[in-house]
Amino acid sequence: MQINNTDANDTSGFYTVNFETFTQTLEESTIEESYEMGGGVAIYYGTRNGSPVWLMDNPLGKLYGVWVEENGQHPH
Repeated sequence: MQINNTDANDTSGFYTVNFETFTQTLEESTIEESYEMGGGVAIYYGTRNGSPVWLMDNPLGKLYGVWVEENGQHPH
């Protein structure tokens, strides 16, 4: 699932992903900050390929979240 993107050529947006995609994206990222949300959920912020990235670690659930900004714009 992808939301908040109107340009079909731009891969920026929010994605719900499986564990393998989450861990691959995490490995490709430089994490600058993390936020513990409770219940085992954590939010990570950093950069991936020079652009902002947010990752949601949800170890008790089946889906994880990744917000990527390929155009270098900060998500609001």
